[in-house]
Amino acid sequence: MEQLSLSIFNGFTMAGIIVGLGLSIFVGRSPYAFRGRWILYWLVTITLHQLYFFLNLNQIIPGSSLFSLLGFPLAMLHMPFFYLNIRELMVQEAMGWRRLSLHLLPYTIYGIYLIYLYFSSDGEAMVVRGFLDLPADASPMIKAWNGIPMALSGVFYVGWSIRKLLQYRKAMPTFYTNFEGIDLAWIRRLIELMGVLFITIFLLIILGRSFRLFEVQYVFRYVSLALTFFTAYYAYRYIKQIEIFHLRKETALNLATAEANSKYANSSLTLAEMETIQTAIVKVLEEEEAYLDEELTLAKLASQLAVSSQKVSETLNRSMQQSFYDVVNAYRIERAKSLLLDPAYDHLSIEGIAYECGFKSRSTFFKFFKKVVGCTPTAFKKAKR
Repeated sequence: MEQLSLSIFNGFTMAGIIVGLGLSIFVGRSPYAFRGRWILYWLVTITLHQLYFFLNLNQIIPGSSLFSLLGFPLAMLHMPFFYLNIRELMVQEAMGWRRLSLHLLPYTIYGIYLIYLYFSSDGEAMVVRGFLDLPADASPMIKAWNGIPMALSGVFYVGWSIRKLLQYRKAMPTFYTNFEGIDLAWIRRLIELMGVLFITIFLLIILGRSFRLFEVQYVFRYVSLALTFFTAYYAYRYIKQIEIFHLRKETALNLATAEANSKYANSSLTLAEMETIQTAIVKVLEEEEAYLDEELTLAKLASQLAVSSQKVSETLNRSMQQSFYDVVNAYRIERAKSLLLDPAYDHLSIEGIAYECGFKSRSTFFKFFKKVVGCTPTAFKKAKR
């Protein structure tokens, strides 16, 4: 049984190393203008952690070596890098090195603590089967403390990552008119699963080491298996949807200022400028019928107007008192109403009318039509004809 478990662990761990290394190379050499550096750092960290598990659990390197000790808290880098990756995908907002260093501080402090143990314990502090073993004379409180920082770090960044995701979802109407291709649920599921993994590992360590309820040598083998699946799944979904997140920096989201009109308190945009931009917006939407483009985004509209996305967004919210999503889809609904009443379009289904007006799905069309008109497209057509 032990040999079978070890063989499975080695097989999946090597697969995880190969997947992580391959994806790191792919992301690092990606042709996209904005590759996402933090997913690269996260993938590299995952790969190093898998390599660490392979070397340590197979006893290829001494558990008392400094490499083994510093590899023990690598989990404290997973969630900070993952959070910064989420933040980068959703916001693409520059962060100074001072703020970045705060995210690396927990691992740095823990690393300094382990270096102190390494030089002060004469080799008695070591990592055995993935667990940190301290000198026999170490107090029970110190021994119990070792896993707590990693568990707290994981749970904290899980909460922070979900908060960032919710902020992005709330701000989406400011930048998109169709959400069908933007699936954020899988990111939240993955974040929550990582939080469950951190808590589960902590509980397994407590139950295994303190209460001897099961063989503790298997704990980090399970962790390694989980990391392999997480890496492959996240990378697959990331690559599948990468275009959704790759907005150029000049049209990057600024969620910190996407809450209310108070965000424009320090704006340099004058009322005269807003009137000019509003006139241009109306012209592009009414005369050029830009709303018929189902892929229309705030960035694309701003490009047509030769105005920054921020100024267009501010004009829509302050002068027109509507979000980008509401303005564009209102034009689509007006066209849909005229097509529903035009006998020349009787050959089209309701879904066909929706596509003809710039909507990407029947459900979104029905939802917004009912919101604006007060009834379904079918009921509207029957009542008016």
